[in-house]
Formats: sequence, structure tokens, C-alpha cells
Amino acid sequence: MYSAAREVTTLPTAHAVLAERGRWATIEKRLLDRAGLRGIDQIIGNLEPNPASLRAAVRAAREMYQRAPRR
Repeated sequence: MYSAAREVTTLPTAHAVLAERGRWATIEKRLLDRAGLRGIDQIIGNLEPNPASLRAAVRAAREMYQRAPRR
């Protein structure tokens, strides 16, 4: 589930961050690092099966995306 969640949510966001910078990543191994989104691994890893944990994870992911360098 962890890998699937990251694939569905974070990789498209990382592509968007890099596209906004005018860059493109073809090797997904470095995609999250280049986009400044590597912290998603910890956010997803800390998830627990309850609504409060999910809300906290969504908030943390949103904040991380907003802090990602744009240029």
C-alpha cells in the first residue's frame, strides 16, 4: 500500500513541481529528491488507520508541497 500511495499521489505532484521550474525528470528514483518532496516517505510511513492520522498526513503533505522550491 505504501508504494501505491506514493505512486498515485506524490509522483505526479513531483512532476508538476519540476515542470513549473521548466525541468523534467525521466528517472523516477531521483524525482522526489529533485522536487523537494522526499519527506512524503516519512509522512506516509507514519500513517495509522484512523481519521486523525489521515488528516494530519494530508496537512503535512500539503505544507511540504507548498514549501517546495518553485524555481
